[in-house]
Amino acid sequence: MKTNYGNTFNEGQDGSIKLVNLPLWVGSREFYPGGGFFAVSTDMPVGTKIKAGQLVGVKSDKTVEIPSSTATSSDYLAIGLVYEDSYMGNKGCSVSIVVRGTLNISLLETALTANEKSLLNGSIVFVTE
Repeated sequence: MKTNYGNTFNEGQDGSIKLVNLPLWVGSREFYPGGGFFAVSTDMPVGTKIKAGQLVGVKSDKTVEIPSSTATSSDYLAIGLVYEDSYMGNKGCSVSIVVRGTLNISLLETALTANEKSLLNGSIVFVTE
């Protein structure tokens, strides 16, 4: 009579399966106070996903935007990365903005360009796992 009922699908196999949950943010040390808000627009209609790690800039009038490829850090009060995935709702979307932290860049859905990284002025440390 069989007494070992565990692991029956891998019986006789060597090794084991290990799952690891790697966080995108290794550490988030400082957030922009109050976060940011995106209004519904033709560029960002209802249902748009604002991905974690997306570069965003806070302008002097406190509005938040995704910087253009020609933007400079002096165009913004603060520049950071979105903390977690957010979706545009009927009235807009609020986001948490990390301005100092450590990010696992290998887990980003969309790679950051060299210009985007330079806008952060070293406030975000990038690591790979």
